[in-house]
Amino acid sequence: MMSEETKIENGEDFAAMLEESFKTLNTGEKVTGTVVAVSSTDVQVDLGVKHTAYIPLSELSDDPNYDAAANIHPGDEIEAVVVRVNDGEGTVTLSKKRVDQLKGWETVEKAYEEHSVVEGIIVEENRGGVVATAYGVRVFIPASQTGIPKDQPMSQLVKTKQSFYITEINRQRKRVVGSIRQIQQEARKAAAEQIWSTIEVGNEYEGTVKSLTSYGAFVDIGGVDGMVHISELSWGRIKHPSEVVNVGDKVKVFVIGLDKDNKKISLGYKREEDNPWNVFKSKYGVGDVAEVKILKFMPFGAFAEIVPGVDGLIHISQIADHRIEKPGDVLAEGDKVDVILMNPPYGGSEKADVKNHFPTDLASSETADLFMSVIMYRLKKNGRAAVILPDGFLFGTDNAKVNIKKKLLREFNLHTIVRLPGSVFSPYTSITTNILFFDNTHPTEETWFYRLDMPEGYKHFSKTKPMKPEHFQPVLDWWNDRQEITEDGFDKSKTFTVQQLTEELGYNLDQCGYPHEEEEILAPMDLIQRYEEQRASLNAEIDRVLEQITNLLGGNAE
Repeated sequence: MMSEETKIENGEDFAAMLEESFKTLNTGEKVTGTVVAVSSTDVQVDLGVKHTAYIPLSELSDDPNYDAAANIHPGDEIEAVVVRVNDGEGTVTLSKKRVDQLKGWETVEKAYEEHSVVEGIIVEENRGGVVATAYGVRVFIPASQTGIPKDQPMSQLVKTKQSFYITEINRQRKRVVGSIRQIQQEARKAAAEQIWSTIEVGNEYEGTVKSLTSYGAFVDIGGVDGMVHISELSWGRIKHPSEVVNVGDKVKVFVIGLDKDNKKISLGYKREEDNPWNVFKSKYGVGDVAEVKILKFMPFGAFAEIVPGVDGLIHISQIADHRIEKPGDVLAEGDKVDVILMNPPYGGSEKADVKNHFPTDLASSETADLFMSVIMYRLKKNGRAAVILPDGFLFGTDNAKVNIKKKLLREFNLHTIVRLPGSVFSPYTSITTNILFFDNTHPTEETWFYRLDMPEGYKHFSKTKPMKPEHFQPVLDWWNDRQEITEDGFDKSKTFTVQQLTEELGYNLDQCGYPHEEEEILAPMDLIQRYEEQRASLNAEIDRVLEQITNLLGGNAE
């Protein structure tokens, strides 16, 4: 038997090999070749033809994290589809991912028929949901099937590996729909079955707060929801569960009641070791001196907090060493307040000894900023505040301002900002101001902005023409029927999520501001002509008025 070299030397099969080297490749044709080299831009493939074949990195895989150097090596056999043939340059462009897609369609169709789990990478987010790639096939997962709550961004899924079911497939239309939620529901159902088979009074679980009501908090303990009554959340008195927990919090709870027939679970949260009475007894005895917080005055004395959750009475006879008419003559209630309405001084700066009384991250030299820190400190839980601040607070980017705004958005509900027209405080100051409305109920979820324009017939306010209560009526009309408003291409009213304010806008609260009028710049001769026209018009108006006055006086104008 002749060797390959002998065959070639004898001319046997040489013609066939030569013909193969001149073989014409067609777009869409599936080919097999050998990897010659791997670079940072492409993979070179030997197809045994006269053309040099390349696979661009973008045509290797849909996986954004795909590492060509780690997965493809010289000498590897590789399948690809011809994308483009350039006879002039003698090159062929190939695509590996299109071959993978063809194979992927078969895999995805099989997964759909067998209702088996598919793994893929989430590659992008759109208005309707997210897109994943699995085996080279794009799979659309609707927002309702992502498993992400409506109040959370779907973007957190991008670039993550997820498991899902194929719920719809149409190869002709290249449409594939998947569901992550079905996977989660099955997992939750399995977890629930496990919980119900083992749950007993006294069992402890780590759960997630799912929702809050006026009477308690519902906690997911792993596929099953239980309720923590408001009385079981704290040893102290609270008006709402949000004073102790928030939706999404990870909490440790224990079973205190169980009704398997009706699938109801009562959970406890407060711990015996945290019982304030036990804390009090371990800390104080009869005759000990205690530093207390005055809570409330009564005609017969004052109630004071000794430790959180334990109050004591100071009888009026024990308040002072002399006779007093009422407890308020000597004592003062705690400095926490329910309502704050304030127009703090702004435009001024404070010395270092004043700043030293504030936390380092909030220690601004600007008076208005320090007032905001004090206001947030003094506002009671569920209290409300309305504060007038200059524009500089809204767009300021120094560390203290940004940190104050972070604290305001994270710990308070900044629900509304009203942009006030200029000259509201004229003639005392020309600084443009705003009213910030917030409360101490929960972290900010969204903030409404509304621009109050100058009333009709007013160019500016002054000491003789001040802003009147009726000028604020548009705000009151909008307040209870909030809608986004656009006028002349500018936002007059708009709502922003806290994610937009923090992540997209970088804590810039300067939104729905007043449009800036652009000054028209004219050529010198045109400007002179305009002034002459205005002067002529003004002179004519003066002459007309003088004529009217003269006629009224019964004389003739000279």
